[in-house]
Amino acid sequence: MFITHHIIDERKCFPCQITYARGLLNECEGWLDNETFVLTRELEIRKSDGVPYKQLSEKEQEILDADSSLMDYKIEKFNAKRPSL
Repeated sequence: MFITHHIIDERKCFPCQITYARGLLNECEGWLDNETFVLTRELEIRKSDGVPYKQLSEKEQEILDADSSLMDYKIEKFNAKRPSL
């Protein structure tokens, strides 16, 4: 599942469309350069091995859905490139 957010850089006043997979967007850090926006997101992971929830099979996800103590969260920074027009 992909979710699209529109981020507005107040310094340059234009939207940057960011698409990211399952994860909660925590912080927009700002522009690294004219083409790259830096964001921080929180990912759901399996505690036992750190595999992101979205990469697990449906059966593995059902196990975690039934017992939330088997899940953990990881904060990760990532760079989003400006889409070409």
